[in-house]
Amino acid sequence: MSLYLVEALNGDHQFYRTSLEADSWQQLNDELKRKGHIALSIKEHQTRLHAPLSTWFRAKRASTATLMLFCNQLATLLEAEVPMAKALQVIAKQVTHKRAQTVIFSLYQQVFEGQSLSQSARQQQGFFDSMICEAIAAGESAGILVDVLKGIAAHCEQREQVNQKVQQALLYPFIMVTVSLCVMGFLLAYVMPKIIPLFKTTHQHLPLATRILLGTIHFLRVDWWILLLLGAGLIGMVMQIKTQLRWRLGFDKICLRLPGVRRLLLLTDTTRFLGTLAFLLQAGVPLMKALQAATSLVANGVIKQALEVMAEKVLSGVPLSEGLAQTAYFTDLTLSLIRAGEQSGALAKQCQQAADYHRRELLHAINLLLTLFEPVMILVMGGMVLFIVLAVLLPIFSLDQLVHLT
Repeated sequence: MSLYLVEALNGDHQFYRTSLEADSWQQLNDELKRKGHIALSIKEHQTRLHAPLSTWFRAKRASTATLMLFCNQLATLLEAEVPMAKALQVIAKQVTHKRAQTVIFSLYQQVFEGQSLSQSARQQQGFFDSMICEAIAAGESAGILVDVLKGIAAHCEQREQVNQKVQQALLYPFIMVTVSLCVMGFLLAYVMPKIIPLFKTTHQHLPLATRILLGTIHFLRVDWWILLLLGAGLIGMVMQIKTQLRWRLGFDKICLRLPGVRRLLLLTDTTRFLGTLAFLLQAGVPLMKALQAATSLVANGVIKQALEVMAEKVLSGVPLSEGLAQTAYFTDLTLSLIRAGEQSGALAKQCQQAADYHRRELLHAINLLLTLFEPVMILVMGGMVLFIVLAVLLPIFSLDQLVHLT
């Protein structure tokens, strides 16, 4: 079956966009006619292999900010007693992001035809993650959908705060390294070429720092193509890591063995896992479904596999605290909180406390990393510039001494 992007008018002549699967264009068109819909446009969606290169790096899942806005708007309209289908139609008309608009129009059409919001959301798994779908389904079953939507928005806001902190921790080093390379490039490309002829005419024995610098300049001028090959190889390796599970797991294992990186990765994934688990349990989602949804959001493949094994043990009757202890990725404090929650029947509350603790630890670790990185980066940049200055000045001092001696 192929996936088609459809623009059509429903029985009430209201416009909508959606994505539907069918064996052929004609079959889909006949199905729309049978429902009394008028197809305006039916386009086959390109598969990943045949899509343009620019779409390979385009994320299909909704951003946290988009989900937060959608849930807040929908909760507000439902609280004002606006019918579900009408609320989705209003939101779809206000959304400016094209893909989000298409998905929300699809939700509107499916709800208008009689499906529940959770059923419609599950058909858009590329846009909504399993955590959202399970929470909405639990909210519909318990009759507290508005409260659940507000909870999803609050949970997404917390997740966005953590994501922004992590991005900040990665962005700052990237900017500093880029500036350092630009300064080095300027010195090597524009300053040094004017001084090199002076060194060649003296025929004196050059210091080691100067010889290293001259060798670097020669390499960049003559053997620059090697850097292009290394860059292409690096890009190919990144693509393999993104697309091949074996490569991804190997990369994740290496990351978990790096002392500073391990702590940051563990805090990031355990915070996301515990926060999602706590939210779903509070929304009334059964434990096993909550574990599956929370595990699906874990980024590191090694941690994810360990949590999947843990979920199977919990299904067979092992307590959650014991299963988490066997993964060796959770602290004793976290395990004690979850064990207390199991004994007292307040598992969701204790998971939330554990998630809050991990979130504070993660933010503290990121702030500490940023605090330590700035002076280290300044020292590294200063050392590189000092090396260039010494490499230039030492031969000049030697030449000056030679002139005085003669």
